[in-house]
Amino acid sequence: MDKLEDKLAKATKTLCLAQPFYGIFMMLMNKKWDSSTPTMCVGKESINYYLKINPEFFEALEDPHKVGLIQHEMLHIAFFHLEVADRYKNQEVLNIAMDIEVNQYIDKVYLPAYDISVEDFKQTYDPIVESLKEKLKEGSITAKEYGDQLRKIPARGVYLKDFHELNLEPKAGTDYYYHRLMEAADKKPGDHRYCKALDGLLNGESELFDNLAHNW
Repeated sequence: MDKLEDKLAKATKTLCLAQPFYGIFMMLMNKKWDSSTPTMCVGKESINYYLKINPEFFEALEDPHKVGLIQHEMLHIAFFHLEVADRYKNQEVLNIAMDIEVNQYIDKVYLPAYDISVEDFKQTYDPIVESLKEKLKEGSITAKEYGDQLRKIPARGVYLKDFHELNLEPKAGTDYYYHRLMEAADKKPGDHRYCKALDGLLNGESELFDNLAHNW
């Protein structure tokens, strides 16, 4: 655990130098290592915020992406996302809208697979996922081993450009993105405002899309 603490401290220091506001915010945060947490998330107890981190997930991230993910979570707090979440009916769409918003404020050097399209990402890693699923089905790997191998697949963020069919305005706020995504949420291929990336995220085409929806 000391090794992980050192890596977390290093990423926090890098964020302090690049973005002092978010770095200092992170330094004051109550942090918990929690293997039951899928990736990393922020929460609130009374008036205090906390950060839960899956150690295996954090360990597998490249160093720049550790920095980016920390800033990503601090932005959720800075934009009061925890306070407004219960105002929205569809929490899955809301999570995507929030991630679209916050990732626009992070330097792309800290964002995983920013220059790789969703389609190229899927083409590269879907065969790996399918192979793992077959191994799990035939019993050659355990459920834990399956999960561990999935976590080794590089993360990819949810980015504004992924939803190009919707012509979304940049830095327009979570409420705007939520309502625009809701307008497209029930659309089918061929419909006006159909968005392939949104369809994949909402309908769980693969574990990759599930990871996209919950990592970043």
